[in-house]
Amino acid sequence: MKHLFLFLSAAIMVSVNSYADNNNSETLSALVTTWLGIESQKGKLLMDWNSRKATLDQRLELYSVEKETLSKLIQESEESMSATDQRRLELIAQQQHFESEQEKVHQLIHSIKQKMKAMQVRLPPPVAMQWEQKMLLLEGDHASASEQLEHILAMFKQADDFNQRIAVNKVSMDIAEQRIHVNQYYLGLDQAWYVSDDGEHYGLGFAGASSWRWLHNDELKAYFDDGNLADHISSLKRIIENPTEAEFITLPIIIK
Repeated sequence: MKHLFLFLSAAIMVSVNSYADNNNSETLSALVTTWLGIESQKGKLLMDWNSRKATLDQRLELYSVEKETLSKLIQESEESMSATDQRRLELIAQQQHFESEQEKVHQLIHSIKQKMKAMQVRLPPPVAMQWEQKMLLLEGDHASASEQLEHILAMFKQADDFNQRIAVNKVSMDIAEQRIHVNQYYLGLDQAWYVSDDGEHYGLGFAGASSWRWLHNDELKAYFDDGNLADHISSLKRIIENPTEAEFITLPIIIK
């Protein structure tokens, strides 16, 4: 009986050990299979990661290049905008300076025109008439500053040319309520004389304090004691008309 028990115990132990070995073998096989699967997945993941990493590295490199390019473009744009702003400020300053200078020119022209109006009434009548025509051009709204300056220079040139010579002007004058044809002789802008063809009417002209003035015949006696004024002025007429008969003569003058 004892031997039978031992035999059964041994048989049971062998059976248990055999079952345990079978279970361990299956478990180990499952673990190996699982490990191999994990390693395979790991390899695939590594390969996929390496592939993705290369792509990402390329993209990062492209992004870096694009970033650098954009940074340069932004910097150049800022520099360009800064230069443009600086140029705009310079142009604004130039425009303001130009407008200021232009306003000074307009003020100067206005001042000159006012003085010329005061001068005009003191000029010899032939020059005053020329200036009057030019004054109409100066007063026109369409005339620019440069055009007005051109007219002003032309007017002063007319006056200067007249002042450099003896000017002869044949004209009719209102004398003693009569319309008399006379010969006028201007010596520059300050003095003039006239005499009629018959010598009966004569006179002296000069630039007065506020206007051009003519003194006729007997009016000269208030300024001169010479009783031969008519002869002196007639001598001027004769010399002008016949230069070969030139001689020294005495003429009345009034200085104001």
